[in-house]
This record gives sequence, C-alpha cells and structure tokens, in this order.
Amino acid sequence: MKVSAALIFRDKTDKLGRVKISIFQTINKRKDRKYISTPYKLPVSYWNSSTSRAWKTPKSEEINNYLDTEIAKIQKRYSNNVSNTGGEKISSFHLTFIQFLDGHIKYLLSKEKIGEYERYKAFKTKMEGFLRTKNIADFEFDDINLQFLKDFDEFVRGTGLKQSTVHGYVKKLGTLYRKAVKSGYNPKFNPFGFFENPECKTKKHALSVDQVNILEKNAYLPPENLTLPTFHALNIFLFQVYATGLRVGDALLLKWSNLSGLDIIANVRKSSKTSTIPLRGNLKVINILRYYMPSHYKIAYLKLYSDTVMENTLEPYEKDQLFKEIQLNYEVTSDGDYIEHPRKEFIFDDTYRLEILLALYSEISLSDHKIYHIFPFIKADTSKMSALKLYDEVGNATTKVNLQLKNLMPLIRTNLSLSSHISRHTFTRIARPTEDIATISQMLVHASVAETDTYINEIEDPALSAAKVRIANSF
Repeated sequence: MKVSAALIFRDKTDKLGRVKISIFQTINKRKDRKYISTPYKLPVSYWNSSTSRAWKTPKSEEINNYLDTEIAKIQKRYSNNVSNTGGEKISSFHLTFIQFLDGHIKYLLSKEKIGEYERYKAFKTKMEGFLRTKNIADFEFDDINLQFLKDFDEFVRGTGLKQSTVHGYVKKLGTLYRKAVKSGYNPKFNPFGFFENPECKTKKHALSVDQVNILEKNAYLPPENLTLPTFHALNIFLFQVYATGLRVGDALLLKWSNLSGLDIIANVRKSSKTSTIPLRGNLKVINILRYYMPSHYKIAYLKLYSDTVMENTLEPYEKDQLFKEIQLNYEVTSDGDYIEHPRKEFIFDDTYRLEILLALYSEISLSDHKIYHIFPFIKADTSKMSALKLYDEVGNATTKVNLQLKNLMPLIRTNLSLSSHISRHTFTRIARPTEDIATISQMLVHASVAETDTYINEIEDPALSAAKVRIANSF
C-alpha cells in the first residue's frame, strides 16, 4: 500500500494572520485522502512553499522535526499494516503470490466460507503444479504478464479439465490479482485486460413433468424394483422439486427441529438466509415427511395426547381424525406400550388430517429433537461440527445421493446423468410458465433476479433434448 503524506499550508488565516499547517495523507492515489491537523500555525512569510518547511522563525527546527516524525509514523503504520483480501493485516508491499494466496485461503476458512476455501485450495494445488514446470516455487505479482497467463492457461488445459474449469482457474488468478491491487500492489501493467479467457456456458438440464410423474409412482413407499438407498435418494430428489428447488446440501441437513407448525424453515447455507417451505395443501411433501418420522416421535405424541393442554388445543372431530391415523400404525399392549404395525396403508388424500399431525409433531420437544435429520444420509450429529467437517459430511452424503440417482435413469428413459441439482433445474422449469422471474428468484434464494434470468435461459427444454435425440436416431 503506497502512502504519501504532504505538508499543506491551509489558506484560511486566523485573527493574527497565521495559517494552520496540516498533513495531507493519500493512500494509493485513490479517494482515501484526509487532512491531519498539527498543533502549529505560522504567518505565510514563515513557510517555504517550495520545500514545504518552516523557516525564518526560532521554532523552525522544532516544527520541522515534529512534521518529519508524524509523516514517518504514517508511512510506517501503513507499510506494516496492509490488509489481505478479507481484512487480515499483512504486508502487501513484499508479498509473493503464494504468500498472498495462503492469506486468502486462511481468511476464507476463518469466515467459514468452506466452498470457496476448498476451491482456492484446489487452485493452489494446480498453481504449484504449474510452477514445478518452471522450476520455481513462487513468484511476484510483477511476473504475471501475457505470456505467464498463456502458459498457465495451456498448462491447466493440458491436464484434461473441462473448459469451464479452465476458465474458473484463470478467473481465480485474476481475482487474486485485483485483490492484491486493492491491498496495495501497484501494477505497472495489467495483463488481464488483454487476455481472453473464454467461458464455456453449458445448458442446464431439467426433467419434464411426465418424467417427474413417473418418479412419483415409485415414491412414498419402497417399491420392489428399487433398493432402499435408491428409494431414499428418489424421495430427497422429489422433495427438492416440491420444496421450491431447495439445494441438496440444505435438504440433507434438515432436521425435525426445522419443522414449525405447517412450515419447514430451511437454512440456506450459501447465502446464510432461510427459506420457508409451506406444507399446507402440499400433500406430496407431507407424505414424504410422514414416511421418515421416527416412531418415538409418534409415540411421544400419543403420550402427550392425554395432557390437558394438548386436549384443549384440539376440537373433538380433530381428535377422532388423529385416532384414526394412530390406529393405522399402532396397537396398544396390555402394559400400555405401543407397537408399530408395518405400513401397509400409507398414502392419504386427507390433507387436513396430515397437516394436523405434522403441526403436532413440530410441537414435540425431545432431547434429540435437534439431532435427527429427516433424510437418512447423514447419521452423525452435525450440531457441534466444525464448518470444515460439516462441509465434508454434506459432500459425502451428496455423493451417495447422486450415485443412487443414477439407478433411476432407466425408469424415466433418459441418458441424462441424473443428479440432485437437476431437481433445482426441474423446479425452475416447471415454475417458469406460471410465475414471474422475481418470484422464482425469491424461492430459489438467488442473490439477484439477473442470476435467475441467466439460470432460466441456460435450462434446456426437455422437448428440445428429445427432438435432438430423435433427429440423431433418424440417420
């Protein structure tokens, strides 16, 4: 960070004809400018404007020594007090690229931005591989020129990565370069303005309504043609579609404590926001949730049922409906215990009855209420996990889900590599004909409507995909 501190003899005079001496501080020639007052005032004749020094006064030496000391303090403070990309105090005058990159990686970890943290770690690994081809371990920011960018681009491309990934690595290099400039690096020449880094935009695929309907026929109860892990993956995929395109990581982390009356309050980790998923009238989501409710939650309700407070919250006809629900799944033994029957009859069209049941479940307070996840892919208690451990846990669970989703491809007769994120595309495509972009953007919890607009434009219509296949097979 470059700091200049000049002495300014202000124009305004006091009653004795004296002018105040100030230090004018400028950082990086930007708008970071300010005047710093000094305790000295002098008549104009006692100030040498060409040298910015006091003269012709008995206090000249005292004043000049004071001003020199203050300017030295300012320059020392900023030379040792330069922030990296996240505000962490490091020296950017003498930082090499790898040192600066390490500071940024540490900052991301400290802020628990684990996704970016992992991506920049991967970038560092790739950069170190590139540097080995140059027989160097590090370099200065001044070494980044057009030839450097071309060599790095060629190296990354030669490792067999997709164009989108190559674009991402070069983009990260540019991002770090700009952050270094903001942190005080003063480039002699910016090569990124003359280097082309083409972005490869790929179409995002989505399922059709007909394909979703086929999947629904295999949901709610485990069919004979699916293994139990595949059935669970199918349910979480459909849940994402029904639940406003919720990301799979956020769906995997849902617990019964996220159930609030007739709403699910999901935590959206990417934006640190929440997404409300309404259950009233949403029979498909309710039936998925009902399958995964632990038995002891239902038994806890049965034990609470005779409670006066609970009784006073229900009308007689509501109690009757709930007893019908209970009788389908339980029998009471002579010693007062409850035995759960196998679920032979499961899917209900009586939405209201299920809504009441869910609302009551959300009120049950158990010691493990905040531990149990709705979907069975994460078994561990994530409430006390570090951000890094949680990121790995969700990543491993997502891999398991995506692996099982591949088994569903024959059901919907598609060569499309089915993944959990396609559920998000599917929700968007289904919602588009009836909802405006602003509404869809809010449901997807996007940062801006512009992001949603790009998202929608990149989703290829399944009808178009089918037409391409038909044409290809006609030859």
